[in-house]
Amino acid sequence: MSKKPTHEELKQRVKKLEQKTVKHKQTEEAPRESEERYRTLIENIPVGVYRTTLGPKGKFLMANPAYLKMFGFESEEELKKFCVADRFMVPSKRAEHSDNLVAQGSVTGFELLCKRKDGTSLLGSFNIKVVCDEKGKVSYFDGIVEDITERRRTEEELKKHRDHLEELVTEQTKDQQKVNEELLAEISDHKKAKKALRESEVKYRVILASIEDSYFEVNQRGEITFFNESFSKITGYPPDELMGMKNDKYLDQENRKKVFKKFNEVWKTGIPAKLFEYELIRKNGEKITAQTSASLMTDENGQKIGFRGIIRDVSDLKKTEEALRKSEARLLEAQRVAHIGNWSWDLQTNKLFWSKENYRIFCLSPEVLPSYENFERTVHPEDLDFVNKSIEDALERKKPYNSEFRIILPNNKVGFVQSIGNIEYDKEDKPLRFYGTVQDITKRKRAEEKIKASLKEKEILLQEIHHRVKNNMQIISSLLHLQASGVGDERVTDALMECRGRVQAMAFVHETLYGSDTLADIDFKTYISKVTNQIFQTFKTSMDRIKLEVDAEDIKLGIEQASPLGLITNELLTNSLKYAFPENRSGEIVIRIRAVEQDSIEFIFSDNGIGIPGDMDWRNTDSLGLRLIILLAEDQLDGTLSLDRGKGTHFTIRFRHKENQ
Repeated sequence: MSKKPTHEELKQRVKKLEQKTVKHKQTEEAPRESEERYRTLIENIPVGVYRTTLGPKGKFLMANPAYLKMFGFESEEELKKFCVADRFMVPSKRAEHSDNLVAQGSVTGFELLCKRKDGTSLLGSFNIKVVCDEKGKVSYFDGIVEDITERRRTEEELKKHRDHLEELVTEQTKDQQKVNEELLAEISDHKKAKKALRESEVKYRVILASIEDSYFEVNQRGEITFFNESFSKITGYPPDELMGMKNDKYLDQENRKKVFKKFNEVWKTGIPAKLFEYELIRKNGEKITAQTSASLMTDENGQKIGFRGIIRDVSDLKKTEEALRKSEARLLEAQRVAHIGNWSWDLQTNKLFWSKENYRIFCLSPEVLPSYENFERTVHPEDLDFVNKSIEDALERKKPYNSEFRIILPNNKVGFVQSIGNIEYDKEDKPLRFYGTVQDITKRKRAEEKIKASLKEKEILLQEIHHRVKNNMQIISSLLHLQASGVGDERVTDALMECRGRVQAMAFVHETLYGSDTLADIDFKTYISKVTNQIFQTFKTSMDRIKLEVDAEDIKLGIEQASPLGLITNELLTNSLKYAFPENRSGEIVIRIRAVEQDSIEFIFSDNGIGIPGDMDWRNTDSLGLRLIILLAEDQLDGTLSLDRGKGTHFTIRFRHKENQ
């Protein structure tokens, strides 16, 4: 038989058992409190928190509601059906990303273009840490992701960004307590409790160290009991000064009242306060605009013990909003001054938007609702089919819209507008929105009509001048012909006929211009044909005996270049027919004109006749024809003139094309 324990021994055993029970209870309480804090933070933090395995594709181990909402998933179970690479816009980059992360250990502020469940893009800012087991082997990745797409958008997206901020904190107190109770029920022994505590603390530290937003906890007296590093940065106070600090250190009296009122409402109702703004004073005296969401904090018995919340510095956002308001005001003023309005047509709902300037351009009352029917009523009846066809064409062919048309104003006057637009499509290439501008161009159209009328008058007047000059030169040519036929001296007759040829060459310039579509340029190929034909007729030369080849490119010349070049052709061809082929010799004359490098024109006249005598100084001669050629080529055309006497006569003239100068 065993010996019965003494009374003292029994007391000692009871005491040890009580101590063991207390220690066991403390051990169980610690992870529960830590896990409650962690779970509350994870469930309510406005940024995505997730855990994944490593590898080229990787699997999701957990994700908080903010992450699921950010990527469009209903539950963790649904998310876990996909691999991590599916959330990359370029899935193949997952392997490289995973390897780099393992090598570096952690990344902060890493930006990556991601893909939501519905396929739309999302620009995320990631803070990721590699978590290892007790042996130092990589176990998984813990990460924080913030959707920063809104920062990159314009006015409409700025509003979406604000909506996103309003969803940063979502409190679910009853559900959270239920989850916490279930979690505590699962931790049945001391070993599980220690492991859960360790994992919870690691998660908690990673999250608090990674998020950019400031997290804080205060007790009923308003004293700070817990905070992360970001909270220290936003207030400017070091951690040792913050612990136990009340808000009168960083809030003035007016903002303390505002914050107290919000916290008091949360205390009474239990409903979280979302995204309320106030002015926070940093330690250095700098004032910033802070945006806070706060919720009630309770103990394990559901008793109120304080508040927890998140603070974000929105000073830059406020400045951006102010700049946007000023920019919008400047845009409206610019539209008013330039008479440019803007419009937008939602092709899904058939709703239209007109800016204030649209109403002013069309002289419509603000009570008139924007609609396509009301727009059609303003379009001139004769232009309505054209406008509708232009819009249909833009939608069918997926091309920009640009149309000028008339409108009927309320006073029955006619105005002119130009409308330019583009179409926005969804990922399935379906048109979503038609948007653009409309500008009042009535004054410009009226000015253009006046200019066209004035130009038409001047064109008619100039044509009449060319016609009269041509007629006068024809009269002079006829007089010279009559005079030459009545003179007995052959030398005088030749001189008069040469003079007549020069007059006709100039007359042909005006005749060509008179018959041209434009009064500025002459088709030199047509013009030179008239000049050469007239000279052959004058000399009654058979083209069977002397063949003429005209090789002229399609070149347009102004009258200031066509006229001297025509006179040069007249002189050279006349001299060639008179002197190059004596005693009825046969031969060939070639005239070439072409464009050459550096915007220049090359004119070549050559024949295979007897040529100019080698001992003759052709630049210093009494010949009026050669003197005219030199004067016209070098002075009027500002070109170069060269002569090759190797085989017959070969003149080359080069000059700049004034059209391109």
